Amino acid sequence: MEKLFILFADGIASGGPAAIILILLGVIGILVWDRVGLIKSMKENSTLYRSDINRVIDKYQEGQINVIQALNDIKLILVKVEAKV
Repeated sequence: MEKLFILFADGIASGGPAAIILILLGVIGILVWDRVGLIKSMKENSTLYRSDINRVIDKYQEGQINVIQALNDIKLILVKVEAKV
């Protein structure tokens, strides 16, 4: 790694087209490294978001079941009231 850095610094110090190519390769390397880190963090966050979304969906389904049960109870009460009247 140290030899690569020295080679890179010597190439830039010498100037000319080789220096421009080395600078561009360095920038591309940094961008690739950043992209890999970004993709890794996106995958980690994606799993967290999926678990949160699944939890919200489960709570929504439980809420819907409770609403249906409440409406059925109201129907039973209305039938009983209607029978008494």
